[in-house]
Amino acid sequence: MNRLSKNKYRIARIATVTFFAVGCLVVLLTWWQVQPWSEKPLPNADKSLSLRVLDRYGELIYLQHPEQNNKSDFNFIDQAELHDVPEVLLQAIVAAEDKRFWRHQGADWLARMRAAWSNLINFKVVRGASTISEQVVRMLRPRPRTIWNRWLEGWEARLLEKQLDKASILEFYINQIPFTSNKRGVSQAADYYFDRDLSTLNHKEALALAVFIRAPSILHPDKNPKLVERRIEILANRMYEEGRLNDSEFRVLQLQKLKTNIQRKRVDSRHFARFVLEQNPQAHGEINTSLDLAIQNKASAILNTQLKKLQASKVQNAALLLVDHLSNEILAWVVAGESELKRGGSAYNAVLTPRQPGSTLKPFIYARALEEGVSAAQKIDDMPLTESVGTGQHNYRNYSRHYYGPISLREALGNSLNTPAIRVMRELDFLQVVQDFSDLGFSNLQKNAHIYGDGIALGNGEVSLFELVQAYTVIARRGVYYPLNGFRQTTEPASRVFSEETASLIANILSDAAAREKEFGRNSVLNLPFQTAVKTGTSNDYHDAWIVGFNDRFTLGVWMGNMDYQAMKNITGSRGPAPVFRSVMNELNRHRHSAPLFLSKKLQRKEVCIDNGSIKQTQNCNSYHELVNPLIEPKSLGIGLPAIRIVQPTLNLRIAKDPRIPDENEVFRFQIAAQHDLTNIRWYLNNELIAEGSEQWLDWQVATGSYKLSVQAETSNGEILNARLRHFEVL
Repeated sequence: MNRLSKNKYRIARIATVTFFAVGCLVVLLTWWQVQPWSEKPLPNADKSLSLRVLDRYGELIYLQHPEQNNKSDFNFIDQAELHDVPEVLLQAIVAAEDKRFWRHQGADWLARMRAAWSNLINFKVVRGASTISEQVVRMLRPRPRTIWNRWLEGWEARLLEKQLDKASILEFYINQIPFTSNKRGVSQAADYYFDRDLSTLNHKEALALAVFIRAPSILHPDKNPKLVERRIEILANRMYEEGRLNDSEFRVLQLQKLKTNIQRKRVDSRHFARFVLEQNPQAHGEINTSLDLAIQNKASAILNTQLKKLQASKVQNAALLLVDHLSNEILAWVVAGESELKRGGSAYNAVLTPRQPGSTLKPFIYARALEEGVSAAQKIDDMPLTESVGTGQHNYRNYSRHYYGPISLREALGNSLNTPAIRVMRELDFLQVVQDFSDLGFSNLQKNAHIYGDGIALGNGEVSLFELVQAYTVIARRGVYYPLNGFRQTTEPASRVFSEETASLIANILSDAAAREKEFGRNSVLNLPFQTAVKTGTSNDYHDAWIVGFNDRFTLGVWMGNMDYQAMKNITGSRGPAPVFRSVMNELNRHRHSAPLFLSKKLQRKEVCIDNGSIKQTQNCNSYHELVNPLIEPKSLGIGLPAIRIVQPTLNLRIAKDPRIPDENEVFRFQIAAQHDLTNIRWYLNNELIAEGSEQWLDWQVATGSYKLSVQAETSNGEILNARLRHFEVL
């Protein structure tokens, strides 16, 4: 043997040894890394524990399963049994993904070699060769996509097929295939792409689902319709050549057009579903609710459209709650704008989150006054007002900064004026008002009285949209409270909060376009073509904007704001939520006859004097017509026009001396307001006369101590007037 031959022999021997060693190493590494399967390699779930929350017509609105959020994110809800899947769909999936599925033993090595050669000559990956069993392995044991891991998947697929029959593997596969928009399995895909059940798909739609599997984000009928059609055509030709489609099926398929229905986006109703499940923590199986998915979709579209329009005004979030108060059923529960949150606020349910309600609580304050015998014609002083807040003081102003002087209760409520509401609140029993709020279902207004003070009439507490809508259904239902729930035709305990006369009169005022004309104008967005009681509200610094109201059947509330408590840019209840309220109400009443609001037969229209609001007894006063209850003796509760009152100091005011100011220069101004010309005013501090004159103010040099201020004045006709005593303290 010459030297050349010896070298060739040596090289061949080294190569053989090396190949053998590498082969042994590969075998050892494969044996070491290939993981055996358990006795039950395919995960499953107890379907008896699954929850399917349905709307009033049986439409699915929410899915939940105890294991649906595991690490593999499998779909255990919409699982289709293999025998329920159309044969053409199964054939299409096998033809598209693994045509030798029924013959190989886990891995298709021939297909792998062909794919490797095709990728080699094209210098890029143009083909894959994963079998259905290997794809199942990848679902069960996710790994990085490397050549070595692909090798391991082949062997694990072989082990899998030794433990399971082909049908079980295929059934698991078709139920766990990932599609676009976080859909899993052919059942969810059929619903997403075509809005239909699997059993109703035609041949072209079935082939389309099989095509989408390969690249759902690219092979999307909206993004690349021509590419999708081409891939369906290729798959159909292959299935025809392989005998998976007969002549008639192939001809029909060629004539069919692919029509998807993915424009219909199912509204996210999980917040409502969670509310329902909290009411029934032991529920399982199917839960039928009162929600109307069609109305939910319309309301959501309207709310989101308005939200987009207001983006420049820094409005990121909104919520809507719609109730059929005749049946006490929730029809729509929409939470919008969560995708805009930057601080993790998406976990919040804006329908249930307490926020400051602005002026939306005023109707209940006036309702209590009506219950006490006050008339809707009662005159209330609308003037700038300084009132005590705890041990301090606050200047109350109307939103428009305009004041109307003596004004009727009807116009005070209709125009949502602030100072009359505070004056009414001062004269009511605060504990009774708090009890009213409790009876109305406001569980968030449970703090001590000194925390709210008279400002509760302007919404300085916090309530949720759910509570607010529930409270307005009491007015809509003639003064009777029923707790809201998410189910149909339930019997709930009822309790009366206000009389029918009071409830119907408040509804009449809130639906009176003339009563709100001063602040909202003649052509207000609140003026609907059918009688509707409506109230807006805006919290301090534009953090919250509200509207809530009702007609003869529906009670609707809308909130807008930011869940991170950033202020909006000049968005009020009229500018933000009101167009949504109007649009939704118009949709609800488009195809129905809307009846007038209920009006108690005990209420009668009487002529009342314009100047003082009393029922006209003679011909000596200018008058107008107002609804009154003739069976109740009218009362004023002192909210009319007091002849003289102390404006400053406010009740129980505490004043802190400023150490930076010399004592002789530190003064506090006493001030009164009167409805008559005064000729002589006497100021008494702790029963001692400290000053006398004609000015309705007095600068007093501050001194530490506890004081009571009283004022006596004389009118031009000699009448003596006394103002109510005021206590205050200087620290």
